[in-house]
Amino acid sequence: MTEPTRLSFGIKTTPQNVSFADILRVWAEADTIPVIEHAWLWDHLQPMRGDTSIPVLEGWTALAALAEGRLVLGIGAGGSAGPESEAYGIAAPGAGERIARLAESITIIKRMFTEDTVDFDGRYHRLTAARCDGRQRANRSRYTDHTRRS
Repeated sequence: MTEPTRLSFGIKTTPQNVSFADILRVWAEADTIPVIEHAWLWDHLQPMRGDTSIPVLEGWTALAALAEGRLVLGIGAGGSAGPESEAYGIAAPGAGERIARLAESITIIKRMFTEDTVDFDGRYHRLTAARCDGRQRANRSRYTDHTRRS
């Protein structure tokens, strides 16, 4: 006989038009309630409704701030084509294109964490007035750029 699935409870905070301090306060309070076992954030880059100019703390940067430096973003060029890419309909370009896409992505990520708004018109990615409102709390001191060769 299979074990029944255990029910657990968590909270989801919407990082829209709030500060890191607000989210941290809610999460800290939730952490004192034994029945609440997990906390979630969304990962949207713009407000889902209403005024699009209000601050939105993008999920990864909000988690990095809440984790106080314990969250690390790892990014790579992707592996070779296989069952996963076929199952999800994900294009699997050759290594050269994957490396070029990675290089553009790294450029965008660096700019998103250091500039107020980013316009980018690359070969693979395009951004217009893109924002990363949580960047002021993110650790921007270390970047590793493996796309350059000595």
